[in-house]
Amino acid sequence: MKVRVEFNKAFTAGILKGITVRDKLTCVNMDEALDWVLRVEQNIALGLLDYDINQVEYVALLEAE
Repeated sequence: MKVRVEFNKAFTAGILKGITVRDKLTCVNMDEALDWVLRVEQNIALGLLDYDINQVEYVALLEAE
């Protein structure tokens, strides 16, 4: 079952600093979705990204038969 990750992306540097947008990403399953969020949070902690993510929600997508 595919899983859509929905989250707020709050920019912390650059010309978009101070702007928050709602974003989403579709993953092939829940394990991949959780892994993606973990890797993004690790990259934020390492200072590799110019944004934070928050209000993360996981939405299960029903696949067409």
